[in-house]
Amino acid sequence: MNLQEYLTSKCRDSSDPLDCRARVQLLEESFVENDHYKKVKQVEGDTLEYFKLIQQHGLEGIVKKKDSKYEIDRRSWNWQKVINWIYAEVYITGYRKKDFGWLTSIVSV
Repeated sequence: MNLQEYLTSKCRDSSDPLDCRARVQLLEESFVENDHYKKVKQVEGDTLEYFKLIQQHGLEGIVKKKDSKYEIDRRSWNWQKVINWIYAEVYITGYRKKDFGWLTSIVSV
């Protein structure tokens, strides 16, 4: 059973608007961590402070969300991914035309 099927089976129908906290609780009850899958922590608080921590640790980013209902087959502005963009200065030392790809070299400091 996939995630959508599981959550749907716990609701009256797939359009039943479970709020975010109810969905998290259902997932907590069903998910078992192992060597390949880990739970992502959900924390509430100051988004800017959390983002500073993400930057300090070189992590990818965070998802910022307002209290919202789940919307099937729709991207909602209530859920925003805030990406910690990391830039590097590189030389393009080669490229591939078929199955496009670049070969790059990092500039040493």
